[in-house]
Amino acid sequence: MPVHVFVEVGGSDEEIPLDAPAGAVVTWLHRGQRQVGELAVRAVAALDLPSGTGQAFVHGEATMVKQLRRILRVERGLTPRQLSISGYWRLGADEDGWQESKGEWNRSVEAEERVALAR
Repeated sequence: MPVHVFVEVGGSDEEIPLDAPAGAVVTWLHRGQRQVGELAVRAVAALDLPSGTGQAFVHGEATMVKQLRRILRVERGLTPRQLSISGYWRLGADEDGWQESKGEWNRSVEAEERVALAR
């Protein structure tokens, strides 16, 4: 099964060498003036996931992570055990502000997810 790696950056000047596993498909997404996370969300939503049990590692801006979590958990059916997922930072918040509000943010995301999965 191929490993897909999507890395969203402002432009090609932000690309860095990655030590990806052999056979990994690394796709650099050049955001330009688009909203942070927009291209990553589109790329994951369009990805044909292989059958079987997979895993996803999603870390980055909180709003993007929330959208990707919904896609992977609700729309694609991945379980919490298949995900490593965390909003490391939030657009418009400094580190202290984000850490202070992160617990409530996570509870809100989890509550929305429970409602969506119950449908």
